[in-house]
Amino acid sequence: MVDWKSPEEVGRDFQIFDKFLHALFGLLIWEYLTSLDFEWEFITGKRQFRWPMILYFLGRYIQMFAITGALVGLDSTSELQCQPLYRFIFFCGFISIMISSVTLALRTIALWANNLYIIAAVVLAASGQIALVVLITISTQGTWAPQTGCEIYGGETYTTALFIYTMCFNAAVLVLTIIKLVKMSANANSTQLLGHSKLAHIIFADGLIFFIIALLADLVVVVLVVLDFNPAMNVMFQVPSSIVSTIVACRSVRRLMNFSQGTTVVTFGNTNGSSSQTKGGRVIQSEQSMIRSSPEVHVQMETFTHTEDSFVKLHQSESITERDIEKKGRGSV
Repeated sequence: MVDWKSPEEVGRDFQIFDKFLHALFGLLIWEYLTSLDFEWEFITGKRQFRWPMILYFLGRYIQMFAITGALVGLDSTSELQCQPLYRFIFFCGFISIMISSVTLALRTIALWANNLYIIAAVVLAASGQIALVVLITISTQGTWAPQTGCEIYGGETYTTALFIYTMCFNAAVLVLTIIKLVKMSANANSTQLLGHSKLAHIIFADGLIFFIIALLADLVVVVLVVLDFNPAMNVMFQVPSSIVSTIVACRSVRRLMNFSQGTTVVTFGNTNGSSSQTKGGRVIQSEQSMIRSSPEVHVQMETFTHTEDSFVKLHQSESITERDIEKKGRGSV
């Protein structure tokens, strides 16, 4: 049987963790390079910047700060100020997990038409995550050892609580999403509209994938921390969990944004009985007298608000043209 507490095994596990972290850094760099075109479109103005994108950029770059700091702590051969360094690493790494959870929750808030109870619940849940991150940060202690480098201890209980809390948060968000989509599918008209736009499929599929991946990653971390084999095994999958959550959350944002740019988008739930479609950048306004609207089936994603602006401009131009034609007709008479 393996003696997990033996110095030899601890040293071997830390070597594995070191190599594992370098591999994850390469994965993160590859993810960044393959998605730079998406960010470049915001810089050049091809995409309109919306406030939810703040979370997208924060999650990506805070995660990069965390893993870069971790590599510095592992690879440095000269003495470091271990405590402030690892407090910074833990804060950035764990706060990126919170950002990933909130990024997914924003979709649920949009599905529930900015319901104040849903917003309040998400804010409270995110506040709980932030509180745990702060507790982990201030309880982390570190010293420099000439033979082994930085030795970090403290905050294990709060770390376990954070991952369990995050699993519950993500599960609650998924349940709320499923409940809303089930209610929407109960309406025949809503089902038809969602079938054309595929909006429900993207929101649900991405949310489900995010939840499953994040759940498995967090579950592994919790199990290893509870088993407490040794310090190396306790942190072995904390960084992967954080990185995987960030990557999946960012990819879900890009998929939804790309969907809104190039695919048919149908919005519904207007009280005046009208609906609008966006296809290939054009906005088509049509009257749907047979569609019943209600707050329960109102979907309005923040990333789609540019379609409303386009409709306003199109509507204004059409009105001006109609007035000009009318004036010319009167003049000719």
